[in-house]
Amino acid sequence: MPDSETYGMRLEKKLDQLRQEMGVLNNNVIRLSERNEHYQSQAVANRRDIDLLQADMNRAKGGLTFAKALGGSAIAMLIGFGGYVVQGNKAIEKDNALLNQKLAIAESKQIRMDTDLAAIRNQIDQQKNKP
Repeated sequence: MPDSETYGMRLEKKLDQLRQEMGVLNNNVIRLSERNEHYQSQAVANRRDIDLLQADMNRAKGGLTFAKALGGSAIAMLIGFGGYVVQGNKAIEKDNALLNQKLAIAESKQIRMDTDLAAIRNQIDQQKNKP
């Protein structure tokens, strides 16, 4: 420091330097405040968007739950109908087997009756041919 500078000049320089630093700090604070306000408004908008998305998701979950219940009911009805068809098929097979058995018995009786009838005709023919 040269001796020609007085205390007042040094003090003025120091004050000017402090004013400049305060101006820079002030500008930084203003910029950061603006940035903070922007971030806060963005956070509010994001929160609102998240709430809307969550409401949409809850509606979609409700729809999926309904679709699952409807699908489960449809599958249960198909399984029940399949069981009904299988039981009906078994009953028809049982009735069919019984009818086949009765038909076989009737055919067997008819064959015996045809055989007996042929034997009787033979006897009648033999008696007619006997003088």
